[in-house]
Amino acid sequence: MTRTSQLQAHYAVLQIDARLDHAVMHFRNTAELLIEEFWEYHPECRRDARRLDPAGKSARSELVDLLRKMRANDLRTARTLLAARARCGRDKDDLPELDEAVMKEFRRLADAHHADERERQAAAALDERRRAARADDDAFDDALERHTEGLFDYANGEGPGPWFAAAREGGAT
Repeated sequence: MTRTSQLQAHYAVLQIDARLDHAVMHFRNTAELLIEEFWEYHPECRRDARRLDPAGKSARSELVDLLRKMRANDLRTARTLLAARARCGRDKDDLPELDEAVMKEFRRLADAHHADERERQAAAALDERRRAARADDDAFDDALERHTEGLFDYANGEGPGPWFAAAREGGAT
């Protein structure tokens, strides 16, 4: 590898490190500024965080969604930059070291993001189980109602009753 190529790789790594620092280290500051801005424009949410706007979504939940998307995008950008950095230069010992504070903050952000995603998936799974249980309850209630109606019809002489209404085994009725 030529000295010029290694110098270009060194310069590229410096540029990547600057972008990585900006993506990772400035997320917390930006989030704090957005939160302060939110409280300034939505003081009513301090009293009632569930207050909904006309669209049916709270302003606080919109802010949380925005911050989650920002964190996910910053992490995606950081991973892309780290992959690009790993491809720079042939002599890795001649390249600048990664800033340990940036990597520590990157890991903290990634851990927080993964924990948040696991929590959201668990909540969605619980919600799905509750929805399925309600559907099972509804199906049971419907079957019980049909059975009860069949009993009443049988008692009034209007039909064979629910236990005779089903087809016999072998297809004969």
